[in-house]
Amino acid sequence: MRFLRAHSILDPILLFSMASLVIHIAIIAYALVHWTGLGFKGASLATSISIWIQFIIFGLFIFFSKHIRWDYTLSFEPFHFHHILTNLKLALPSAAMVCLEYCAFEILVLLAGLMPNPETSITIIAMSVNTQAIAHMLFSSLSVGVSTRVAKELTAGNPEGAKHVVAVAFKQTIVLVYVLCLALLNHHIAWAGLFSDSMEIINKFASMVPLLLISFVLEFTQGNLSGQIFTM
Repeated sequence: MRFLRAHSILDPILLFSMASLVIHIAIIAYALVHWTGLGFKGASLATSISIWIQFIIFGLFIFFSKHIRWDYTLSFEPFHFHHILTNLKLALPSAAMVCLEYCAFEILVLLAGLMPNPETSITIIAMSVNTQAIAHMLFSSLSVGVSTRVAKELTAGNPEGAKHVVAVAFKQTIVLVYVLCLALLNHHIAWAGLFSDSMEIINKFASMVPLLLISFVLEFTQGNLSGQIFTM
């Protein structure tokens, strides 16, 4: 996906992602969860299968598309120890940071299980984490766009253009965080109703809304800074 974005080929990314999502929801996930009796295991397996389907689709498109000039041949050079060591120096710290970030959410679930009413607490935490994850995807998508655009401007020797891209991205993100906060503040009952029909859970989720609004604002800053860091 980064390779295609670097070539400004965006429509296939959207098309293939939507296709894999439809296949995942309508066929793979439903079948493995309800038809095989695997339950939660089926949901995990469906996610893995869908990700691999998406990977294969993108790989085939890159290799066979007429819009991409592919001058490379298969080689064992990337498996040389020097290249592997160089990649590991970058990959291992990055993997550690991502794992620590995700572990923070898992720790919240573990702590919720120790509270007096663990079923309700875990449900509220799961709803909040999923809401935050959706907001994170929106902000991170802008940060990825910023990193790609800024990299192109810097490669072309146009630092002023890169500054302009960052400024525009900040303004767009301010509008986005305002819209998200306003939507969640006014429609949090309807949003919580998508997860559960229990009024107790819906009312308790309402008490989490102020914290989620604060997290949206903080995510706005973190998302934009991440886009600039990725570029560097």
